[in-house]
Amino acid sequence: MLFINISYLQVILLLILTTHKKNMTFYVIYEKYPNYIFLKFISLINFFSLNNYKISSINKFRNNFLGIKDQDSMDEMNKYLDNLFNNSLRTGGQFFIENNLYSILWQSVVIDKIFNYYFFLENFDKEEFKYFSFIFKFLCKVRLCEKIFFIRFTILKSTVKYFLFFIKNIFIEKIKNIYSESKMSNYFNFSSLILHSFSKKNKVQEQDFIFNAINLFAKDYRVEKIINYTNFVNLLIKNISSKIRLITALKLINYLIILIIKFIISFNFARETKHLIDKFIYLCLKNQKIKKQLRIFIIDPVDNNAIPIFYFLKEKGNNICFSSFSLGHYYTQAFSEYNGPYSCVLSSNEGFEEIVKRSLFKGPIENSKCYLSLANLKIKGTSNLLDNEDSFIKIIVVERGDNWYREVSVFESMFFASLLYQLDSGYENINIIIKKKKNVSYFENYLASKFPNNKIQFSDAIRGYMGDFENKDFILSHGISSLAIKSSELFNKPYIIFDKSDNSKNTWEILYSKSKVKPIFVNSKNSISNIIMGSSR
Repeated sequence: MLFINISYLQVILLLILTTHKKNMTFYVIYEKYPNYIFLKFISLINFFSLNNYKISSINKFRNNFLGIKDQDSMDEMNKYLDNLFNNSLRTGGQFFIENNLYSILWQSVVIDKIFNYYFFLENFDKEEFKYFSFIFKFLCKVRLCEKIFFIRFTILKSTVKYFLFFIKNIFIEKIKNIYSESKMSNYFNFSSLILHSFSKKNKVQEQDFIFNAINLFAKDYRVEKIINYTNFVNLLIKNISSKIRLITALKLINYLIILIIKFIISFNFARETKHLIDKFIYLCLKNQKIKKQLRIFIIDPVDNNAIPIFYFLKEKGNNICFSSFSLGHYYTQAFSEYNGPYSCVLSSNEGFEEIVKRSLFKGPIENSKCYLSLANLKIKGTSNLLDNEDSFIKIIVVERGDNWYREVSVFESMFFASLLYQLDSGYENINIIIKKKKNVSYFENYLASKFPNNKIQFSDAIRGYMGDFENKDFILSHGISSLAIKSSELFNKPYIIFDKSDNSKNTWEILYSKSKVKPIFVNSKNSISNIIMGSSR
């Protein structure tokens, strides 16, 4: 099968190259459903063509393709970014650009794999294969050219937006200062800060509990102030506006103009843009009075707008310490997940430390307590859901994110949800509770629509809360789960990892072989039920 993206150019070129062919089907693949104009365009093409151009979702073909490994995708993305920046020194500007290209590159890598797989799956005769191989390779080059332009445009768009964010807010604060006395933030006079991205007003998931862990962290490290990234950047802009001169403001605007010119004429736009970002931030911050040897603890996930600022502060001799309440299942030299602009990384888990090392982080890795576990220990014994149903085998399942370009696709999540229903309905002495990742749960919606008579329960989407795991007999997840690992270790519960492939098992051996948790790997409903029912004998 020959696939192309939703691209007017690719469709037209394929039409020209196959004018002498007939009764063939070509697939135009989309992630998001195309707009009305493109649909009419395809209808017009089908009217004139002797072949059929069929619009299909990427999910349809991803469902039958099991060759996706997140680590392989990361390795491919690392290679691309090395070439894009000519293996140059990674600065704050480069971190910022890499993070903006994260999902674009990930999707592109997986699309190439899927397109290749289905093309070579087709049974062409010898002459047809030769001709369609030429078309396939040609369209791959076209797709690559489109990707290069799209990445270039994304770099421009994200950087323009970043520059305008600073320029606009500096201007607004400057206007405010005319009508009221300027007040400098004293946050940069503190010796230590904790920065985070959590909010008690978050609508996607409840995040109140995570502040318990942050407060324990702050107490141990004697941190003077806790603030989220948005407020940190806004206060920094307020300080900048109180000291900025007209000539400096004009230089900032000039950098924006230079950026647009570079987009048009530069042969190495990504590399030159990263230097412009670094110069822009330097110009903003060079006159700011920041306490010497300021120690900033930044908690994952990190706001990308703050990344170039952290690089500047690190280069000025301030101590930027990275910490995460979550674990991972892949390592990467690119982006700012593990190998960012940090002076040191705090690790509370052997697996996380291994991930940071394999990401080639060059600074020190310091051992720390797991403050998420400590926060949960303080409320240990308060969970009472199904506590009194001792005759039941209680299984808690950790919901995780899925997407067509990830190891776990939507189809695989549907399969796993169906498997849970089979366990739930097939055994009267099993109680299944799913720990929701977000308030709007895919599992909950899918099971309610497909199996409305299911008895599966759902616990609230409270970030970092492990109380739901305390009185359960088993912890189960589809693929490796950070929360499941931490809960298994904290409450000493058996941890079962379901994966139809060997991806999770291989990843565990590479990253978590030194972990105290020893999971049981399963690949079918029968293997899960054998373990669970065997425990009741």
